[in-house]
Amino acid sequence: MKKEFIWLLVLLGMLGGCSSYRQDPKVMSQSLEWRLENLESSSLAYGEELRKNQRELTAIKEELKNLQSSLQALEQKVTALSQAEAKTEAKGTEEKMQIELIPGPGPEEELEVKLGAMQSQKDSWTDKKLYEKGLKLVLEGQYKSGRKFLKQLQEEYPQSKLLPNALYWIGESYYGEELYAQAILAFKQVVNSFPKSEKASHALLKIAYAYLELGDKDNARFYLKVLLEDYPKSDVAAKARMKLKSLS
Repeated sequence: MKKEFIWLLVLLGMLGGCSSYRQDPKVMSQSLEWRLENLESSSLAYGEELRKNQRELTAIKEELKNLQSSLQALEQKVTALSQAEAKTEAKGTEEKMQIELIPGPGPEEELEVKLGAMQSQKDSWTDKKLYEKGLKLVLEGQYKSGRKFLKQLQEEYPQSKLLPNALYWIGESYYGEELYAQAILAFKQVVNSFPKSEKASHALLKIAYAYLELGDKDNARFYLKVLLEDYPKSDVAAKARMKLKSLS
């Protein structure tokens, strides 16, 4: 009897233990709701991601379409440029052939062209330009080159107001080259042809200097005295007095 009682207690204990493993219905309900909420959230997130991907795909397709349009336009431009270049080359070849067919000028025509160019260049040199060019060269020590322009003025513009100055600087160019005899002749031309010119007194002074360079003091004194008598108030009169005094 005692043994049977023990087995009964064991059986009751086992039944009680099994009942402890059963879950509460309320707990199970909450667990299911949590799982459903998670599943719904995941589904919503997936749907949003899918829509985002679809939008990006649509944008990519639109961009690809624009690129295709740009590519077509570029191809059209390249084609147009190629056609234009081909036309230009063809036109150039045709013009070249036409030019080659045109006979060149003969010797007489070439001579006329050269003479015309020389005359045109000559006409472009006014007396003022000739004087300025010649004076510049003489002052730079290029006496021969400067004298060339000044003599051209003398020949082509005999009535020019610049002629007295041109003749004076021709004399200076000879003086600079130590060609004193030629310098004296050029300076005397200023005095004789243009006695009222402001360069006349300067020319007399340089005549005296040139004679001194030649060792002729008598003629030097003579022209210094002429300068002082004819142009006593000139800006070179003081130099003439000093030089004449030194020769006394």
